[in-house]
Amino acid sequence: MKTLILTIVLSLFASTSLNAQWEILNEGFKGWINSIDFVNENIGWIGEGEANLLKTTDGGETWNSIPVNENWNINQIDFLNDSVGWAIATIYNSSGSWTIIIKTSNGGYSWLVQKQIADIWLNSIYIIDGNNLYAAGDNKIYKTLNGGLSWDDVSPNIQGSYYRSLWFQNPEYGVIVGDYCDSTGCQGIILRTTNGGSTWEQTITNEFSDITNLQFLDNTTGYFTAHSDTIYFLCKTEDMLKTWTVITQTSTNISSYKFLDSATVYTAMSNGWNENSIKKSTDGGVTWQNIQSFSFLLNKIYFNSSKVGFLLGGFGAGGRGGVYFPFLWKMSPESLNWEIKKFSYPVLDTYFINNNRGFLFGGAFIGHCGDRGDILSTNDGGKTWELKYSIGDSCIDGGTFTDCIFFDEFTGYCLAGGIYKTTDGGNNWAEIYEFYPDPFIDSFHGNDMYFRNEQIGWVVGSYEINTGETAILKTTDGGYTWDVLYNCPNTYNLHSIYFSDTTGWAVGESGMIVKCIQDEWVKTTPLTDLPLKKVFSIDDNVWISGGYMNDQNSFAIFLKSDDNGQTWIKNQAIPYLINDMYFIDSNLGLAVGADKANNGVILKSTNGGDTWEVIVDSLPGPLNSIFIKDNYGWAAGPYLVLRTTDAGTTWIDDRNNKTYPTEFELKQNYPNPFNPNTTLSFVIGHLSFVTLKIYNILGKEIATLVSEEKPAGEYEVEFNASNPASGTGLSSGIYFYVLNAGGRTLSKKMCLIK
Repeated sequence: MKTLILTIVLSLFASTSLNAQWEILNEGFKGWINSIDFVNENIGWIGEGEANLLKTTDGGETWNSIPVNENWNINQIDFLNDSVGWAIATIYNSSGSWTIIIKTSNGGYSWLVQKQIADIWLNSIYIIDGNNLYAAGDNKIYKTLNGGLSWDDVSPNIQGSYYRSLWFQNPEYGVIVGDYCDSTGCQGIILRTTNGGSTWEQTITNEFSDITNLQFLDNTTGYFTAHSDTIYFLCKTEDMLKTWTVITQTSTNISSYKFLDSATVYTAMSNGWNENSIKKSTDGGVTWQNIQSFSFLLNKIYFNSSKVGFLLGGFGAGGRGGVYFPFLWKMSPESLNWEIKKFSYPVLDTYFINNNRGFLFGGAFIGHCGDRGDILSTNDGGKTWELKYSIGDSCIDGGTFTDCIFFDEFTGYCLAGGIYKTTDGGNNWAEIYEFYPDPFIDSFHGNDMYFRNEQIGWVVGSYEINTGETAILKTTDGGYTWDVLYNCPNTYNLHSIYFSDTTGWAVGESGMIVKCIQDEWVKTTPLTDLPLKKVFSIDDNVWISGGYMNDQNSFAIFLKSDDNGQTWIKNQAIPYLINDMYFIDSNLGLAVGADKANNGVILKSTNGGDTWEVIVDSLPGPLNSIFIKDNYGWAAGPYLVLRTTDAGTTWIDDRNNKTYPTEFELKQNYPNPFNPNTTLSFVIGHLSFVTLKIYNILGKEIATLVSEEKPAGEYEVEFNASNPASGTGLSSGIYFYVLNAGGRTLSKKMCLIK
């Protein structure tokens, strides 16, 4: 009998002691999130929409990204157990669109297409057991009796019907709900079958439309939502929707709900602007308690078997066809507070009062309602975040937060559509000056500010409607009043302002540079016609970055002067767009930005910006802000928040190696195919808890090769697939080996041939 031997040999053959490690504290979502499923208290998945799946094995504390086919948009997921699951996805290309039903047998690491349907949008899939499933959407219903190997169309073919949700007690007995629309309008439709879809009993009700979100506590007691005009309903049935009672009606959309038992129910209510909240009922939905309010859209509320709650939501930016910024919240049974666990957000600035207390500032254009801005705060150095303050969330254009400064642990200012001030360390903010009280007359849009002390400060930007002129404003009373010091008609925007001890600089569009000495601002001779984004100065040293990039070319520019602007060195060979920078002294500098593919980079210079060395690259998205304080550093962008605890001269002088994520790699095993020995190699760029596991093609865990904390370095693990002591053996076939380190996951296939 062939037997299994499992031997593990760990070899550290290149370990580097790095003086600074950039740790990713938050890696955001790549697409919209609207589907979540757990199979027990620990293992769950989130469908991320754009070619990605997230998986947790620790009850939602951490989520690992699993890439799927780059052409798939995952809309709905449903798992039978920790290995087997199905999903509905959509494919778009120039020739049309398709819905696909896909299946995984190894916990989501690989998927097979089981059915492809042209020009049909499936909304829901329901697993009865490993063989019997139903899927529905538009006016189609599909059924499988063999685990998805074949799917039969069991639709009643009712024109004008749109099926949104389904539930089955067993393979024969089930219900499907949705809309029925004709020339007179839309009504609710209910289909019931008692013979596996061979025939359907049809009910069309004019009481409401958009019947969806079916949930059943047992074989008789179920719930659904619906609406009529501006009224939304939560309803209860005890006879498979032959009859029902309305238990809640409200003017706010019931986006999602979850009954934990017949008495306890949570709802996510969201109308997009004025009210987005979590409510709880302990009497079956008759009365409600407001648990928490949000300024974001809420899409889905979900509880796992341990009654740990998860909330999916976020907001869209850029109007129709724009980008989405999703948030994931988690609530433990011991607390009613929902904590942000993972998010994407258009961060424009970062500020930390100390090593623990800090803020993210940003916002975006969100369509016809203008801009929105938000402030997020942390008390643990950036590991967890709380949404602290929002503007523009009630369809009132409030502007985006673009800059912030604190003078002590209590007093700080932020720039958006006005000046906002806090006197309690950022817990509360109040607008003390509004730049455009009447935006239809002439509105000033501020892009950047600089405060010399708590009383004296400057703002740069432009008037947007009538004059179209660049302007620099100054305050001498802590932001309560502002005077125009400089304006330049028929020019574009000023983007950045900075002061050394005696000289001020402001830069903007079309290569515009304005210099200030003793409160007199003078436009200098242009050095370029490229847009200039950022300026920084120390004594007589001035640095300016700007330009733009596309997929093919780099038009980035970097300007440097060491004589207070008398002469300039111009560098247009830099292959990165620098969005923000910080110089520790005249030589040592840090910068963040993006490459031509819009991947984030962190750069350093040891010669005053003459040359730049890449220390972190290939980050998933650009970085817009860097902040350094007391040897700590933070960098942030729309998809990432990073931190280093060694951002001073030690890091600049001694560190010569790239860090995570470029040093996070799982190499192909060698030899491959193998029998019975093969070597698995991997690289980690910082101290991490590391697991390396082997799975068979069904997703069953075969072996754990590594499960411990390891420092940065390159490792080898020898896998020997024969063990006389165990009395078992691996058969020939495909196996997966999966590396997890620091919240990131990589997997590869290997082949055993005997």
